[in-house]
Amino acid sequence: MKHYNVFVVTFDLNKNQPFMKKITISLCLMLYSLGYSQQPAAPADSPTLPQSDVISMFSNAYSNVPVDTWQTSWSAATVEDVQIAGNDVKKYTGLSFVGIETVANQLDITSMTYFNIDVWSPDFPLFKVKLVDFGADAAFGGGDDREHEITFNAPAQSQWVHLHIPLSEFENLTTRQHIAQLILVGGSATVFVDNVYFSNEVTIPVVTDPVTAAPDPTTPASDVMSLFSNVYTNVAVDTWRTSWSDATLADVQVAGNDVKKYTGLNFVGIETVAQQLDITGMTHFNVDVWSPNFTVFKVKLVDFGADAAFGGGDDTEHEITFNSPALSQWVTLHIPLTDFTNLMGRQHIAQLIFVGGGGKVYVDNVYFSNETTVPPVTDPLTAAPNPVLPQTDVMSLFSNVYTNVPVDTWHTSWSSAALEDVQVAGNDTKKYTSLVFVGVETVAQELDITGMSHFNVDVWSPDFTVFKVKLVDFGNDGAFGGGDDTEHEITFDNPSQGQWVTLHIPLSDFANLMGRQHIAQLIFASSNAKVYVDNVYFSDEVVTPPVTDPLTAAPDPVLPQTDVMSLFSNVYTDVPVDTWQTSWSAATLEDVQIAGNDTKKYTGLSFVGVETVANQLNITDMTVFNVDVWSPDFTVFKVKLVDFGADAAFGGGDDKEHEITFNAPAQGQWVSLHIPLTEFENLTTREHIAQLIFASSGAKVYVDNVYFSNEPIIVIPTDPMVAAPDPTLPEAQVMSMFSNAYTNVAVDTWRTSWSDATLADVQVDGNDTKKYTGLNFVGVETVAQQLDITGMTHFNVDVWSPNFSVFKVKLVDFGADAAFGGGDDTEHEITFNGLTLSDWNTIQIPLSDFTNLMGRQHIAQLIFASNGAKVYVDNVYFSTDQLGVGENESVKMTMYPNPATTSVQLSAQQNIDNVVIFNAIGQKVISLTPAAMNISVDVSRLHAGIYFVNATSQGKTASQKLIIK
Repeated sequence: MKHYNVFVVTFDLNKNQPFMKKITISLCLMLYSLGYSQQPAAPADSPTLPQSDVISMFSNAYSNVPVDTWQTSWSAATVEDVQIAGNDVKKYTGLSFVGIETVANQLDITSMTYFNIDVWSPDFPLFKVKLVDFGADAAFGGGDDREHEITFNAPAQSQWVHLHIPLSEFENLTTRQHIAQLILVGGSATVFVDNVYFSNEVTIPVVTDPVTAAPDPTTPASDVMSLFSNVYTNVAVDTWRTSWSDATLADVQVAGNDVKKYTGLNFVGIETVAQQLDITGMTHFNVDVWSPNFTVFKVKLVDFGADAAFGGGDDTEHEITFNSPALSQWVTLHIPLTDFTNLMGRQHIAQLIFVGGGGKVYVDNVYFSNETTVPPVTDPLTAAPNPVLPQTDVMSLFSNVYTNVPVDTWHTSWSSAALEDVQVAGNDTKKYTSLVFVGVETVAQELDITGMSHFNVDVWSPDFTVFKVKLVDFGNDGAFGGGDDTEHEITFDNPSQGQWVTLHIPLSDFANLMGRQHIAQLIFASSNAKVYVDNVYFSDEVVTPPVTDPLTAAPDPVLPQTDVMSLFSNVYTDVPVDTWQTSWSAATLEDVQIAGNDTKKYTGLSFVGVETVANQLNITDMTVFNVDVWSPDFTVFKVKLVDFGADAAFGGGDDKEHEITFNAPAQGQWVSLHIPLTEFENLTTREHIAQLIFASSGAKVYVDNVYFSNEPIIVIPTDPMVAAPDPTLPEAQVMSMFSNAYTNVAVDTWRTSWSDATLADVQVDGNDTKKYTGLNFVGVETVAQQLDITGMTHFNVDVWSPNFSVFKVKLVDFGADAAFGGGDDTEHEITFNGLTLSDWNTIQIPLSDFTNLMGRQHIAQLIFASNGAKVYVDNVYFSTDQLGVGENESVKMTMYPNPATTSVQLSAQQNIDNVVIFNAIGQKVISLTPAAMNISVDVSRLHAGIYFVNATSQGKTASQKLIIK
């Protein structure tokens, strides 16, 4: 008998591996806590296989074969036919074992491959399935009966468990033409059963040999010394399998390409003894390998030395090991010869040895190559970026942008560095070589920086590993070593090399710099590196101090007292509460007032218990739990309700509880949590609420207005009922990736293999839409046909979600080499917080906002990211607001007043068909279809700021900026 542990996951133990068995268990996940329901709230998932591939005993999804009984007389269980949400289900109570018989019409399952069953139980410790065949005599106990039982230990409780069992696992069931009994065992538990059927499902064979050839090398022949490849002319090789090898060799063809096939490859010697190879002009060794089963692959090169003979005393060799190479695909090994560290000689290569761990290995394209290494950039080619602050807010020591104050020296006599004044792209720059430390002095005219807030400097180095900045104030006596000197040094470890690094340091970080009226020394230090320095200046920038405590009280609740059961609020009469901080809490409690309002302040809040044990609460008439929270630093907030049950005692066996988690709540503002009690799914009783538990991330949290309320629950839609609005721009102004409104460009995939999301192509109100579930991030690729968007001005997308808290858009350009990771890739990501839930959000982003996207001719990836939410996506396209020649004449729109406060007038020479107004982050805030030449648009509800008005007439669009005061 085989035993299988059941986990709350979907897994497939790779049925394609030789000798490996497989059971697939799919679980319909439900929220689970300490309590559980006594019966399922929803039916099991309906099977999807066609009737022609199924022999069904019990399922509403199929026509069922006759079954004599679902409870034999010798069973130890009670069966009841029930319905779950309208679906027929068998309910077994006290299921020790039950016999299910098809004796009158025995089943021939020889054409089936799986047995399937859905089970649900609140308390089963195990579950067993036995199949019994009565043999050719079709009678029990005739001597040819066969049976086998499968055991599932600790199956998941209080959720549907789908058992999908290969019939091959019933090893002792050696006949399958007379199935007469199915026996279920359930550990005396209550078990609901549905969808009992056999199925015929095709098994995909394991790929054990390549069907495509190895990729052709692209290095030019002039840079190659090839041993074996159809692409190149090969040098002479004595043998591809020496007599001392432990492998079998066959010369085969794969897709018309010559290949070496090694079977049982433990090791194989390949020799060029007769004509030894001089690879001193080569830089890499290359080989393509394919195997269905190797776990290791090793490459050894052997040089016979100047005597050109084996064992002459000057032989050298080195072996490289590759562990766990990818299976059933071509693996290209591109090994720098410098990695063969013990291969001291390279003029007499006589042996190449492959090791394959006993696997079957195909080998192609064995060659050495000479690849020029691009020398590292040791000096900047571009100048440091120009500062943008006005001169009035700056005290500059060195910058072409500003007027500089006098500096005594940029290299004191006691410095350990060499200084050179150079120009980089026409810009004056200080170049320090072998910089250990350098003193820069303003002793003659000491600097008073009391009106400044930051120190700034741009640095570039090819090799520094640390960079330090020290400021020294000589004090009131204006002299070094007078007793009132103060100083402080800031250290930057592992700064980026080979690029300009802008250091923007708050002066408050120089904590030990007590004086700022007599700055006389600036000291730079590094790791004996070459460092270029530019734009050395102090700046005055307003710094808003972080708010760590609320300045205003939480908003007053507005519901009447009659609809509320309050635990803590100045607005209501509160019920008795035993304590707001139990002895087992991990937090500190303080009663404070915020703007005259009583508030609970928790410091170091990991978790806190609030108890009403003495006067337990009956909240059966309430529908919502409410609380206002404020924190400067929490990253999570959790609310748990605990009911002690009818015995009104903790741990009495009937306690129920459920916890709700809020990830990344807004910081520095009051957050009103309004939680339907239906969300506390495992809180199945509500007459004895004795504990309320708040939990967080060790944060400081203020709490107010803790109450239950009775109010109608508005059902928030979780899927869109209407399609995203159709775009209105003409085709000529659009490059569309996905939209029914346009002709779309080619897209390789809308979900890459490295994505963390599930994709379904759906229709919403008849409109094609992409539906992403569990969207953390998804890659959309156009690698095969990369997009040139240099003529576009905006990126557009419509998104709809019932639960996202953030949405991000990233564009990636692969650069001129059109390859990922080629060194010229650029990318930029835009983040949108607080988008509208359960409604379409039209996002229009100026491409100029993707500031780090330096290239736009090779757009190869579009990446959407969210917080694990369900997100619908439509109308993904680039657009230009620049009309073609002559089009501007046909759309002459006037708009006034501008700026506006309450309304704006639009006029055109022909009817305006559509008016759409976007805010500065591309969200659509107003949409009209006036069909008139003169219209008035109400903008009184818009917040002050910059907006963009798009008016469309006869297929042409005009855009203007609108300012709302």
